Amino acid sequence: MDEAQQPLPDPVIQLVELELINPNPGPYKESYQWRMRISASEQLVEPMSISFVWVGSSGSSEYDQMLDSFDVGPFVPGVTEFHLECDPPEVSRIPPQDVLGVTVLLISFQYRGQEFLRVGYYTQVAYFDDALNACPPEVADASLLGRFLAMSQPAVTIVPVSWDRTINDPNAYLE
Repeated sequence: MDEAQQPLPDPVIQLVELELINPNPGPYKESYQWRMRISASEQLVEPMSISFVWVGSSGSSEYDQMLDSFDVGPFVPGVTEFHLECDPPEVSRIPPQDVLGVTVLLISFQYRGQEFLRVGYYTQVAYFDDALNACPPEVADASLLGRFLAMSQPAVTIVPVSWDRTINDPNAYLE
């Protein structure tokens, strides 16, 4: 196998558990509280980054909102549990026709700028009041909106990255 076809090593970090602590469904304006368990197979020299992105419109990424971003770690071998809280999306930054309905909350995990894991949750946004859903106001009232994350059906994407090793020599570590 030549250098260009050299496989990348197995993930050093794996997501063991991701739990939304908040009530689900819950109020739209409520922050998201998460409990995460991460397993590290070896020590990492730098922290990983976790970003939360709300897809504001399926028609354009210009309406995507970075809700929060955190650096967590560095990690030692074993399982680490931690809690994160991220802000809710701002309804005023979403096109009025895209506020209600289904959207996506993306959680991106990166190491050294390389995304190695993405978890996406389909999210239903609606009013708690059936009459408002049947005839919604022109300008959404975020204080009356609710959100429901389809926690049992995440879309998970795993991407191989080089971690702390060089691509050509998986036993050598970068300085």
